[in-house]
Amino acid sequence: MDRFIDKLGYAVSELDLQFTDANCGGCGAIAVMLYRLAEQLGLNPVIRNYDGSHEPSIDEVRNDLMTDPNHSRLCDWNAHGMWFTHVWVEFSLDGTYYAMDACGVVEAQDMYDYWGSPRDGYFTVEEMESLGNDHGGWNPTFDRDQLPYMTDLVDEMYEALKQEVAA
Repeated sequence: MDRFIDKLGYAVSELDLQFTDANCGGCGAIAVMLYRLAEQLGLNPVIRNYDGSHEPSIDEVRNDLMTDPNHSRLCDWNAHGMWFTHVWVEFSLDGTYYAMDACGVVEAQDMYDYWGSPRDGYFTVEEMESLGNDHGGWNPTFDRDQLPYMTDLVDEMYEALKQEVAA
């Protein structure tokens, strides 16, 4: 499986190489793409968030927001103490936990060493897709016009990697 992780990491790092500021304002939208890629590859992914704090948990904020029908906006999550310094995807394979963002795939602890430990809990892909579509709260450095091209690249990654999973 090391070979698969290496190939996955190399493929995913193309996002950072081919697109400008992929992890600077695009990490939420990219996490959705990578979540779906990991899911297609049978990796049981989750979406994590680091923002420098551990309280409240993602689940606590979600529960607070359930009474608000507009809880899909970044500002609503922000108002409840949830910020989005960096968002990534995690999965476990053969007993090892991995983290994946536009820069590639690393062991999860390496991601924590770089960014810090993530908040407790996970975002659903639907939540992050909705949050990722909220143009107003992400770093404006990221050019959102790149997203369709990124999606195409991730689709190509799946086609290239699906044989590796079967092997």
